Order: sequence, then C-alpha cells, then structure tokens
Amino acid sequence: MRTFTRKRDIVRPGVTKFVSAFLTLQSLLEKKDKLRAMFTSTDWEKCKWSKSVKGKAAYNTILSTSFWNGVKYCLRVFSPLVWVLRLVDGDRKPSMGFVYGELKKAKEEIQTGLKSVESNYRPIFEIIDDKSKGRLDSPLHLTAYVLNPTISSMGQLQKFIIMKFLMGFVLLRRFYIPMTLKSKSFL
Repeated sequence: MRTFTRKRDIVRPGVTKFVSAFLTLQSLLEKKDKLRAMFTSTDWEKCKWSKSVKGKAAYNTILSTSFWNGVKYCLRVFSPLVWVLRLVDGDRKPSMGFVYGELKKAKEEIQTGLKSVESNYRPIFEIIDDKSKGRLDSPLHLTAYVLNPTISSMGQLQKFIIMKFLMGFVLLRRFYIPMTLKSKSFL
C-alpha cells in the first residue's frame, strides 16, 4: 500500500475524534485513484490478504461507487462544520461575534451541498440545533453577531431595532420572570 500511496498514511489524527474522522475521509478521497489502482493490481492478487474475508470486503468497498459517493456526501456535509469548530477552538480571533454567523453560513452551505432537498438536510439541522441549544442560541450570541460589522450587513436602524428587541427580551427573562415566580411562591 505504501508503494501506491507514496508512503503517505491514510489515517490522519486530529484534535478530536470528529476532526480525525473528517481528515481520514478527506485523505481517503485524495488517495481514491491510488487505492483503486492498488486493489486492481497484480500485486494485490498475489497478496495473502486478497484471499481473506476482510481483504475481499476491503476490495469490494474500495471499488464500490456507493462508498465513494458516501465519502463525498460526508465531506460535503461536514466541511462547513469543521470550519466552525476550528473557529470556536482557535485562539486568534474572538469567536463570540462570529459563531452565530458562521453556524448560519455552515447551514446554508450544507443546504446548498445537499441540493436544497429538505429531507436530506433537515435531520442534520436538527442535530446541529439540538447540540447548540442552550449554548449558541442565546441572545448574547445573536447580539454579538448583529453588532459585528464584518459579518452583519444590516443598516444602523435595523441593528437598533433588533438590539432594542433583544434587550427587552433579556430584561424580561432576567428580571420579570423570576419576580413573578417569587410572588407566586408567597401565595
């Protein structure tokens, strides 16, 4: 295999399991032609692994069109998410003002990558929304996004209206709701 991949590994470790899986799939796709050449070579036929059950399964997988379509599909979906994860994990720029917008952009890229077929992207969006619930869907993230001049292309009046609404929401949630709960406990 090293002969066909020019002594490059297929598995590429990353910081997290998610990134490692993504990098491995990316590496597999880059080496697709070389792997197919290896499995169709006479060297493979002479190899002891070609006759084993696992070797035959690997052979069928590498030559399968549906496998490579699945790899492309995974990369199309996860590329934008890896970008967001790198942004959040990075130390170079403050991510608060960028996270909301980048996650929104990632969803748009996923939707476009899946040809805007709702049945394809809806389950992925549900997972993203579920994971970001209580973490990235706060008024604070939306406010940072709206006020970030490099992302938001809204006019000043639109920003003012949104900020006024968000501040009202925050004040209501922070002060009014706890007061009503306290007053009910005294009854």
